[in-house]
Amino acid sequence: MIKDYYTELSRSNYWLNAKFNRGILRSEYLNNINSYIGNKLIKVLVGQRGVGKSYLLHQLAERLINQGVLAKNILIINRTFTDTGLISTSQEIEDILNVYLEHINPIGKVYVFIEEIHNIEDWEQLALKLSLDNTYSYELFATCSSKSIYPDSDGKVNKSFVFFEVFPFTYTDYLRIERKDNDKKSYLSYINNGYQLPTISNNTLYYSSLKDTILFRDIIQKYRIKDPLLLEKVFLYLIRNISEFVTIGNIVNYFSNQKQKPSYETIANYINYLEESYLIYRVERFQIKSKDTISGSCKYYVNSWNLVASLYSIFKYDQDTILRNQIYLDLLQFGFQVKIGLYKTHIIDFMAQKADRVIYFQCVSSLIDKSILNSLYKSLEAINDNYEKFIVSLDDEQLPSKDGIRHIQAWNIHQIL
Repeated sequence: MIKDYYTELSRSNYWLNAKFNRGILRSEYLNNINSYIGNKLIKVLVGQRGVGKSYLLHQLAERLINQGVLAKNILIINRTFTDTGLISTSQEIEDILNVYLEHINPIGKVYVFIEEIHNIEDWEQLALKLSLDNTYSYELFATCSSKSIYPDSDGKVNKSFVFFEVFPFTYTDYLRIERKDNDKKSYLSYINNGYQLPTISNNTLYYSSLKDTILFRDIIQKYRIKDPLLLEKVFLYLIRNISEFVTIGNIVNYFSNQKQKPSYETIANYINYLEESYLIYRVERFQIKSKDTISGSCKYYVNSWNLVASLYSIFKYDQDTILRNQIYLDLLQFGFQVKIGLYKTHIIDFMAQKADRVIYFQCVSSLIDKSILNSLYKSLEAINDNYEKFIVSLDDEQLPSKDGIRHIQAWNIHQIL
């Protein structure tokens, strides 16, 4: 098997001046990662399958080459090895590395790129071993489609690693790529249909395959799921109830009424696995006055509206739900931690925090109904602090500020984040 490694590696590396499809340039990610290049930190790109992590690795490799790094000093171990079961241990990664060193004989620092590294047993120990190697100077980059790699056993992130979460194409990406004006029409097209590159000719087929790969490879195989059909039904339940308060008890009762008897623990585990694969995000409730996170009832949002729009058009979502899902993703993409705010009897759609900055958001598609407008203002006015407060909507006209509460049209939210 080892004799075959070099041939396969040659297909995915730049040593023979091969050309690769590197996708759409995503400069914001590249610039962020670039600021960490040159140190011993292990750079890991995390996120759902299909968001472009592999393209970003190639873009990083090409940027290094353009900056003067020799192509032979870059080793890319792609998914052909790590995502197919061809290799699964850290020793096998070392075997590949030795084949590369023997054939290419690089001089100086070696930049190692490994796709879907979470499929490798003891990958953390391997990464640390390479970073401390005294024979060669290694700098390691990796992609990963599982949140399970984030914390160590104490719930703390290893300081030898730095993580970059990669999201699907944002609204600003859409405007740039399609050369659209930033207006209501463009925004509605983006949030209602999702956005995928035109190179994908059949969205339904593509996203069906993507969903199946995530469920099977990242969850069913990894966690040895005994009831794959139930796993997918749990996913469908959460997709059908986007932006609604949900409890695990609700889900257990739902399936019990369908003559199934899943345990509370099974449902909780399945939801956790779906979260770890980045298919969904859980948003917990936060008591603003006491500053306590409240367990139990929470809401779920989906990472890729493309997937929902392509596969689950049978579910009829109102514009409020679609808007909230998008605003939630916008907040994550700008680095905010997001919770549902509770203050007395009021529910705040999103309480977003980044460092010392806190913003409250109420989101609604239309403010034409004055009772809705007054209710949203009332809920934000009740919060007696000096943090920013916004009402986000899809209205054509922007309303004036009132008692420090500002109205913003959804397509302009990036201007304040």
